[in-house]
Amino acid sequence: MVPVIELHAHEKHARHGLMTVGRVLTMAIGDGMVIGAPRHPTLKPSALPTHSPAPSMTRFRFLIPFGSAVLLGGVALPGAVMAQSLYTITTTCSLKGAAPVPCTVEAVDVGESTEYRHKIGATKVTYRVFDDPYVRIEGLNPATGAWTPARNASIRFNTNQLCFNDRAFCVVNPNYLNSVREEAGRTYAGRDLVGLSFGTNGRVDIVCFDEGCRRLREAIEQ
Repeated sequence: MVPVIELHAHEKHARHGLMTVGRVLTMAIGDGMVIGAPRHPTLKPSALPTHSPAPSMTRFRFLIPFGSAVLLGGVALPGAVMAQSLYTITTTCSLKGAAPVPCTVEAVDVGESTEYRHKIGATKVTYRVFDDPYVRIEGLNPATGAWTPARNASIRFNTNQLCFNDRAFCVVNPNYLNSVREEAGRTYAGRDLVGLSFGTNGRVDIVCFDEGCRRLREAIEQ
């Protein structure tokens, strides 16, 4: 069953979140380098998604998977940083290439970033996105509490999957990806696979599309 977006009391704020999805994706693409089949001396083949039914994945304002959205109030955290909970979302997620299972996602503004806190059973996966001075994505190491830049992400529209770090974590949500495609307009017209590779600072370095992702991988492996 295709998830249905439910907008509650603060539906204006919720719609604003949907509208920003495509814009931030476009910002990330503009910030990186769109490539067909060049050779990149420092990019490892594992950092790029393959052109297969199950892609790889990552965090961001543009990564919000929308299922049923509920706007929540503010949450006070220890210390000086205030956290504003924006949404609690019901959708499906998968870990390490496994089948999608029900999960919840909470989007929270924390300082200069937005965190996306995913809960899949007893497992928690958190990514955060910064918009300034450029779009960058980091994942939380639950063992150490340290944030590490995402390596790569991919979107495959025909399976409605958004994945990070070589399928370490994926979110499946048709409503979300339909909104991404709509907001991106001609940028994604006719596209199925979109791959992004990030630098050591979390900033987008390379963006590839469909056949271009396969050709880029082949060029790197030569």
